[in-house]
Amino acid sequence: MNENKTIQTLEELTSNAWRPEYSQLIGGWHVGFSRGVTGRANSAFPIADLGKLPLDKKIDMVEAFYARFEHYPTFKITKTSQPSGLEAALIKRDYIPGEGAFVKVSDIKETMNNTISVMPCPAKIETKLTDKWFDFYVESSGYSELSSSVRKGVLQRIGLVKGFAMVEIEAQLAAVGLGVIERGWMGIYCMATTSDQRRKGGATQVLNSLAKWGVSQGAKRMYLQVEGANDPANKLYNRAKFEFLYDYKYWRKN
Repeated sequence: MNENKTIQTLEELTSNAWRPEYSQLIGGWHVGFSRGVTGRANSAFPIADLGKLPLDKKIDMVEAFYARFEHYPTFKITKTSQPSGLEAALIKRDYIPGEGAFVKVSDIKETMNNTISVMPCPAKIETKLTDKWFDFYVESSGYSELSSSVRKGVLQRIGLVKGFAMVEIEAQLAAVGLGVIERGWMGIYCMATTSDQRRKGGATQVLNSLAKWGVSQGAKRMYLQVEGANDPANKLYNRAKFEFLYDYKYWRKN
């Protein structure tokens, strides 16, 4: 699989794993809305262009979709977004690129071999969302009531093979993470730890345990999304042999 096809595949996998509350398919674009919580659940993914609708008409339909929710239209743009003239068309409508993230990938066995922890116990992995996992994820991340409600819905809608990992340090829950598997890939989501437990190996143990579990489920590669300015997370993922593949930005009207 060449790089562009890999990027398009990962955009599809992300769309499938992080499903919005409301969605619409528009000629190969995946459009979603989730009360404004998280960029991925409130943007249009222009993954493919089926060629049956003029570009301006498709953009009009995206804008109409978000107008129904009284929310600003947003496009999640990568270097493979379709069709090729999309960015120029958005610029004409006064859209500008804003925040975004890096997408990094790894060979799952390399990550497993490079996250060996000195901690005595591996992460516990549940295949269903539990209150213990979710409460820690919300509290350690400091999410509001609205954000927590929307995120819980996203996690409950995941229809793919998934593993919720939890690591305890000295009998206290210290770190969590989520692995979602599709087409031989495992996506890493919802990595979280408390401030007092950072740099103690909890996140490394989460990655290691998820990688081992992913191998048992037939996954061969891993992907994740991380902000470029998140130095601690990027250092962890670099040690785990994740490599940059592409980035994306959210385009909104100026």
